[in-house]
Amino acid sequence: MPEKPIVNWEEQQAKKSAAKGETVPAKRPVTKAEAAPAENSVVQAADKPIKKPVAQAEAAAAPAAHSTLQTFVATQEAKDKASTNRIIAVILWVLGLGCEAAVIYFLLKGTFNLHNTLSWVILIGLLVADLILVVVGSMLWKKANRLDPASKKEKLRFFVQNQLGAIIAIIAFLPVVIVIFTDKNLEGKQKGVLGAVACVALVAAVLLGINFNPPSVEQYSEQANEVVALTGQNLVYFTTYGSVYHLYSDCTYLTRATTGTVYSGTVQDAHAQSSAITESTLCSVCKARAEAARGISLAPDASASPAAAETPAA
Repeated sequence: MPEKPIVNWEEQQAKKSAAKGETVPAKRPVTKAEAAPAENSVVQAADKPIKKPVAQAEAAAAPAAHSTLQTFVATQEAKDKASTNRIIAVILWVLGLGCEAAVIYFLLKGTFNLHNTLSWVILIGLLVADLILVVVGSMLWKKANRLDPASKKEKLRFFVQNQLGAIIAIIAFLPVVIVIFTDKNLEGKQKGVLGAVACVALVAAVLLGINFNPPSVEQYSEQANEVVALTGQNLVYFTTYGSVYHLYSDCTYLTRATTGTVYSGTVQDAHAQSSAITESTLCSVCKARAEAARGISLAPDASASPAAAETPAA
């Protein structure tokens, strides 16, 4: 099977920003822990990605490990993107709450004749619009958290920042549910239909708003340090939909996918690109290979089985 082209994730994001007319932030200096020897680096073409020889992937395990542990700090570019996503998310949430307010107003004022089909279409349409706006806002908020995560040391901020989507979902639908079932002007069948739609929307929005695997500064730091300990640099390979990242571009579970793009970048880049990556994210095959090459053994609970985690069509 021919080797898949490797695309540098940071360079691709910079090109996208330039194409949109955005200012590309200056790239931060590369530390010794992140810098690979010249003969081991993945050379990127100006216009399109080039293939990475297997020999270079093998040699990437050679650099000496650095004993100094690093604490993750989001780059300015990542913070800017996170801020943009959060602003858009807040705007969408406000619009969603506006739809909720409109439904409550119309119900309390008795503006609509619910024996009229058009009235039903408008009310249910507002509930659906509320759901879409809230869910899309939650997705953007989660993406922002992957770019610029909170620290577990700040417990309140960590909880609110990661579960704000679920909190907004409750605010956006629970009052509507209460109004529907307490409205004396609605008939039993009308309450049943509207109440069912509102309850389904509430449950869907909350479930999609919950962050079941919230990212944290500590998680990113631990994962980056593990990669550095195994390879000498914070460089991994990943796909858009894969739920693990790899240390070698020629890993069997990475190259078996017949479609999609393989990216190279830092652990943070991998999290930013793929929402499927969770706490156990290092490919166990790559980890075992790196440990064998370096003659070391790290904690066994820090890697994930790629067979079930990597999506073939990534």
